[in-house]
Amino acid sequence: TATTEIYTLSYTTLFRSALAEAVRRGRQAEFASFRWATKVPDPQDPDTCRRSRLRSGLEDREPHRTLFRFYQALLQIRGDYAALAEAERHGYDVTTLPGSRVLMVHYRHPETELLLLLAFGSQRVRARVPLPPGTWRKRHDSADRKWRGPGSAVAARLRAAGEVGLNLNRRSALLFEQTH
Repeated sequence: TATTEIYTLSYTTLFRSALAEAVRRGRQAEFASFRWATKVPDPQDPDTCRRSRLRSGLEDREPHRTLFRFYQALLQIRGDYAALAEAERHGYDVTTLPGSRVLMVHYRHPETELLLLLAFGSQRVRARVPLPPGTWRKRHDSADRKWRGPGSAVAARLRAAGEVGLNLNRRSALLFEQTH
């Protein structure tokens, strides 16, 4: 039997088996909608394994340094908010915002509520966001210049009494918090 080793690019060691071919076809089908300019990396190619290994020293150069700090910030956010850590217990809703290619995740917790907006479009989009009444503070914006983005298009604080219109940068993630 073949064993499978999974790396960043999903490299496998199935080699010539029927399962290897099924994995290859499935991966190509899965990524077809991404419309990449390059070919989807072959999970059976040893070069895919070589390219997926972490290279030490990159974390000291841009853009790798910023990406490393970005991941650190995401891990910090995950640890800072009980609404994320306890999402299954306290609840969350996932909604697509009509006509905007924006996914909204609303996390509830007795101490705080979080709203995560994920914009998947290739261009800036105006989205109508249903916010519960109150003041919402922006906690994270992937479009911020400190993450090498174009700059945030959204105010640091939002006062809501229902629906709010927001300009969201392309392919961005925003996290808002409302404390109780």
